[in-house]
Amino acid sequence: MMLVERDDDLTSLQDLLIEGGAGRGGTAIIAGPPGSGKTALVHGFAERAAAHRFTVLTATGSKAESNLPLGALSQLFHSAPPGQSDAGHIASLIADIVDDGPELRVQTLHRLFLAVNDLAQRSPVALCIDDLQHIDRASLQWLLYLARRIRAARVVVVGAECDLLWPTDPVLRTELLSQPHTRRIRLNLLSPDGVARVLGGPARPVTGRTANLYHHLTGGNPLLLHGLAADQQDPHALPMQVANGFTRAVESCLYNFEAPVLQVARSIAVLGEQVSTMMLSQLTGLQVQSVARAVDLLTRTGLLDDSSRLRHVSAVEAVLDGMSSEERSDLHRRTARLLNQSGVAAPVVAAHLVASAPPEDTWAVPVLREAADRSVDDGMFAQALEYLNLAHRITPDKSQRASIKTALARVEWRISPASALLHLTDVIPVETNHVPPHDAIMLLRYLAWYGRTAEASRVLDWLDDHRTKLSQRAASELFLSKMIIACLYPNSIQALQIGKVAEDGPRRPDTLPVDASFGIRAGDVLIAALSGDSADSVVAHAEQILQQIHVDGSSAAAMSGAVAALLYTEGVDRAVPWSTSLAAHPSGDRSPTWRALCTALRAEISLRTGDLPAAERLAAGALRELPQHDWGLAIGVPLSCLLSAKTSMGKYRECERYLRIPLPRQIFDTLFGLHFLEARGRYHLAAGRAHAALSDFLTCGNLMRGWNVDRPGVVAWRLRAADAYLHMRRTSEARTLVEEQLGLLAANETRTRGHALTLLAATTDLRGRPARLREAVELLRARGDRLGTAHALAALSRAYHALGDSAKARNTVRRAQQLAKECGAIPLSGELLPELSHSYVGAERATTICGERVATLSDAERRVASLAAYGHTNREISSKLFITVSTVEQHLTRIYRKLNVNSRAELSDGLMSANDVLCDESTMGA
Repeated sequence: MMLVERDDDLTSLQDLLIEGGAGRGGTAIIAGPPGSGKTALVHGFAERAAAHRFTVLTATGSKAESNLPLGALSQLFHSAPPGQSDAGHIASLIADIVDDGPELRVQTLHRLFLAVNDLAQRSPVALCIDDLQHIDRASLQWLLYLARRIRAARVVVVGAECDLLWPTDPVLRTELLSQPHTRRIRLNLLSPDGVARVLGGPARPVTGRTANLYHHLTGGNPLLLHGLAADQQDPHALPMQVANGFTRAVESCLYNFEAPVLQVARSIAVLGEQVSTMMLSQLTGLQVQSVARAVDLLTRTGLLDDSSRLRHVSAVEAVLDGMSSEERSDLHRRTARLLNQSGVAAPVVAAHLVASAPPEDTWAVPVLREAADRSVDDGMFAQALEYLNLAHRITPDKSQRASIKTALARVEWRISPASALLHLTDVIPVETNHVPPHDAIMLLRYLAWYGRTAEASRVLDWLDDHRTKLSQRAASELFLSKMIIACLYPNSIQALQIGKVAEDGPRRPDTLPVDASFGIRAGDVLIAALSGDSADSVVAHAEQILQQIHVDGSSAAAMSGAVAALLYTEGVDRAVPWSTSLAAHPSGDRSPTWRALCTALRAEISLRTGDLPAAERLAAGALRELPQHDWGLAIGVPLSCLLSAKTSMGKYRECERYLRIPLPRQIFDTLFGLHFLEARGRYHLAAGRAHAALSDFLTCGNLMRGWNVDRPGVVAWRLRAADAYLHMRRTSEARTLVEEQLGLLAANETRTRGHALTLLAATTDLRGRPARLREAVELLRARGDRLGTAHALAALSRAYHALGDSAKARNTVRRAQQLAKECGAIPLSGELLPELSHSYVGAERATTICGERVATLSDAERRVASLAAYGHTNREISSKLFITVSTVEQHLTRIYRKLNVNSRAELSDGLMSANDVLCDESTMGA
């Protein structure tokens, strides 16, 4: 083994050998913490002594043999090489005097000295003793006798002793060290440079950063260093693996310590960040001075860093592994009590309570509950459940157990709503008359989420009967619960008298807690959107809520309501920034239920803006985030979005698989059911089953009218049904529904108006279609509905083509194709390909030339060229740019000359095919 940073020590031992061979014997005591390389140095010395023709005798102290009289001396002389008859004689002599007991007579000591001195007459003798701290008292007594007389003998003694909290025999040890011919060699831990040399050798030392990391984890202790290096395939590579080699080295270091030091080490491992000398003293029962010495010893060994903490979690486990489960449990229990008495934070105390056997002390229950609340705030839901489950097990009080069950349900809801409902129904039977109001309110929400309306009705009746006894907070939560039910089940808005003053209806609380306030405000906004209130007012209030609310799992219902209100009032363009904000917010990423709901909302927003791949990806991700049984009735949101996206993308077989998912019947009593009916109808229509599609759309309409939520932002069922009629060639019925929808629209419902105009154009005469379709394109593009814009452009291109205007048809179909590709609408894109495949005279030439000469046009000429490329007439260009028709003609003459084209067709093909559209039509003119 390479001895690094031990040059001075080896020199001192070399001098001892030289002097001993010359008849001037001496003693060297090598001291240091466990693992510091004492044994390696003793072995190195023994090898050198043998090379100098010394008779080398070795022994190793042992805890198990520390009380065996002359055990170390017996080892020494039994280790003599074969043929050493004098050594064998001494071994026999030792066997004869064992009966002297632990205190040897002077005569016996002298006889043994003379025997060794006679042995040294033939060749110098080197006595090498490792773990000197564990040798028996009789052997130590003889070594001291020898040390007093060794200067005139050819005998050298090298002993290695481990630092201890309390030396085994301090009197004899002190006298041995005080002899004039005794050298004291103290081994220090390795420096980072020494660590680098040990790891890489002289030829390839490790880099400074890697060496520093090894040094940080081992403190420079050679034993720990070699153990850590043994865990690595390449000592130069990062990151490091900390495994069995390191933990065995830690255990080996600990073996050499006395019980109090080990006790301190275990207490340090358990206390972690809370470690202090006073804490350790209280936990171990040792005096403060003894604890300080033990900590210093562990630090000098390299096990502790400068803050008196174990250097790695693997060291923590190694320190505790030697304890039985009962001992560990007891240590954690005592630590928990001590930390709680010292005012340490509840989560720290709770972690120790969980690691111990269930405590019987009632003080632990509030600590566990507080720790659970903190864990929920930090997004550590599994940990919170662990704390609450332990509190529930150790609580004898029935009311407290029920309260803890409620807390468990609240946390479970963030992870698994189905488990949350089981917690509550287990402890709160619906039929009981002894339900804590707070718990009953929560149960009411969960029952409604799963469509268990009969049970929810009984709980609601019970709460209404006892509403005069409710606290202000409970009354607020009851009102919020009724609003949530009203938003889930629109038919109940009137029945529950939400937002209205009614003697038998719920009263809006005068003052509201902050968390309930946002939920009630969001409920107000969503109900206003469903009831047809002013869209501008709804959007303004929804955005105000989203700006003020704290983003976390507890605000999921309020945020969902505010975003849904934006969508239902055609404010999808306003919802897009909130979708991005929610996705990026760190506190929203912690609860699976929150993530699933947020992802489903983002999917719906993507669908309404025409980003089909994103809608498909997000909806599928939402369904993966929560198992199907956890979604309850809300599964209709991601499932409907996924079906609609896949339908528009042409993935019909995948749709069939999702349509086979069984849904609860109660879903069709909710808004979720409306979205599912629309999505299923769209699939039927795309698959060629127009009658089935029409049935779904009309059913949707009947429900919406019956619930008084007939708003196109929820589902534009009239337009869907009209589309189905068009597929069945029943034009008059389609036109009737479209005109009815147009008559019901508010001024700001321009997205629905754009869709309606697209369908209306299909029911009117050919010459009237382009004007309606151009208006539809503008409306849909302004609302950010790319897929709707693509469909309107496709219809417009067909109208132009039917009218014989090939230039406009060609330009429009290319715009439609580009949008269809961006949206991922494969069926629409494929439908447009035949129109794109027509060749036009001069297109190739124009494409080549225009791309090179666009830069020669002035700004005014660019604007005219762009509009002409889009198919506008000279008069239309004149109107848009506020110039005369004559000026337009002059610009076009110069444009043709500069771009070397002969007609509008060549100009259009060149600019559009080369993707050199000079400026978007929407940016010019009125």
